[in-house]
Amino acid sequence: MNEIQTNHIYESLNYYKAITSNSDAIEKEKYKEAYNKETSQRLKMETWNTNPIKSDTVDKNHIINSMFIFTVKIYCKHKCRLVARGDQQKPQT
Repeated sequence: MNEIQTNHIYESLNYYKAITSNSDAIEKEKYKEAYNKETSQRLKMETWNTNPIKSDTVDKNHIINSMFIFTVKIYCKHKCRLVARGDQQKPQT
């Protein structure tokens, strides 16, 4: 049975830290599963695609980059979320 971990704080990780450079094979696999679940759901809902944006078709001031954030939730559930990089947002967007 899983115990609630109340005294351990997990930090949010980017893709590089969670998957690319993670030396813990078990944790890395859990993050990969979370990533696959998130991308599959986004594709299914048609809220994300993998097509590159052509720079001549969209004003670059209207593009906000995104990134995947990885966290460990209660009961040690590994989660992945696609988030907009709000720190890059310009006042006119």
